[in-house]
Amino acid sequence: MKTDHTDQTIVIVCAGSGGVFNIEDFYGAGHLLSELLAETSYDLTDSAFAALTFYEGLKDQPTQVLQKSSVGRMLSKHQLDHVLEFVAQKSIRSRA
Repeated sequence: MKTDHTDQTIVIVCAGSGGVFNIEDFYGAGHLLSELLAETSYDLTDSAFAALTFYEGLKDQPTQVLQKSSVGRMLSKHQLDHVLEFVAQKSIRSRA
């Protein structure tokens, strides 16, 4: 049973790091919005529209986006590129 919640507000909070913007949060928010909008339509704020537009322009390049982020550069510096490859996967689910 599908419930219609289009009259309700969804707030996506990008935490950042140390009070600073993080590109991986912004990209992730865009991905989440893309998934939500595949189901129904919502009125977007300017920041939501920007995140969605950013994601849509780079949706086929998650690893590259993460590699260029500050966290990605830190992981690469410590030879943890395999972590980037793992977290760049989209729409995967663990099945028990």
